[in-house]
Amino acid sequence: MRSATSSTHLLLFVCWVGWFIVFFNRLTVSPVLPLIQSDFTLSHAQSGLLMSIYLLAYALAQVPAGMLTDRLGRKRLIIPGILLSSGANSAISLVPTFDQIIACRAVAGLGAATYYPASSSLLFEAFPASKSRALGIAYSGLGAGSILAIVLGGLIAQSMNWRFLFYLSCIFGILGASLFYRYVRETSVESVRSVLPSAAIYKNVLANKRILSLFSIHLIILHAYFSLMTFIPTYLVRDLKLSVLVANTIFLALPAIEMVGGPLLGSVADRIGKGIVIATGSAAITMFITTIPAITMPSLLFVWIALVGFFTRGTLTVLSASIADRSPASLLATTLGWYNLVGFLGSAIGPLVFGFLADVYGFVFAFIAVGTIVGFAVPIMALMRSR
Repeated sequence: MRSATSSTHLLLFVCWVGWFIVFFNRLTVSPVLPLIQSDFTLSHAQSGLLMSIYLLAYALAQVPAGMLTDRLGRKRLIIPGILLSSGANSAISLVPTFDQIIACRAVAGLGAATYYPASSSLLFEAFPASKSRALGIAYSGLGAGSILAIVLGGLIAQSMNWRFLFYLSCIFGILGASLFYRYVRETSVESVRSVLPSAAIYKNVLANKRILSLFSIHLIILHAYFSLMTFIPTYLVRDLKLSVLVANTIFLALPAIEMVGGPLLGSVADRIGKGIVIATGSAAITMFITTIPAITMPSLLFVWIALVGFFTRGTLTVLSASIADRSPASLLATTLGWYNLVGFLGSAIGPLVFGFLADVYGFVFAFIAVGTIVGFAVPIMALMRSR
């Protein structure tokens, strides 16, 4: 029989693998987006739909996924969700039209929606005294998944058809589902049903001004984050005239440093306070995004984009832990579902709006506009502290 410590560490590892898979599937389009644009003769706004439709489906399914998690248990949502998301993403390698690719991305987003509320509530329950740190470690898996998608995307772009990248989603999905089935144990379904949320708890959560303020910060940061995750390679190829391989090497800086940003800033927040980290991180994100167009040296761009990733992932990690601190325990997954619904509505709009701004006004304006919006998080945090 495994000890309690070894069981929680194993849970942390399996949740890490889950985030690896979710972000591998999510990011497969970004490194090969210039090639998809070329094959289907797409504008920036049209190509942005490949990320926006995934994120819109992901957002709209968050609340139902959270509610079902609280009713049915976490494993019962995570396993089919991973399989559905990975299978739909793999189907992109087979379908011939852009409309069918859009449909596959939407289904992939629906499947992935089960993962955040279910896995986060598992971790918050297992690590009550170190939520930010545990979530930061698990979130480093998304950096690893993003890195693999970007590296393989860059290599595949140089040597073979871009569709090959999507075949791999199915392999990873089967692996992740197997790990959750074999190694993750949780509260019994009977116990879960005994703590179903009441109407009064819903009202307390959704009427809580502090929680709603954190929801709004999540929205504006994800709006910027997924705009960058979608279009940085395209910007580097189209405006700076770099090769796809070099562009994706620079782009690697963002998810690579995320693997450090989440655990490090999560640990700092557990010690000095989450509000300070959220406000400082948001200000740093604004500064680094708005100044990206001023930098043309590839090595310096690598550093700049890395700093965006560091502060973005660290801030998002602490935001999630702050929500958990303010949520009733019996409604944790549902609250996280509402939180992600609001945030990912911003992320769904982000790539589409960024692409439109890039089409009409150019990438420089798009970066400045998106970065400036993140700056509104600072006064929001100041108002929360003054209440």
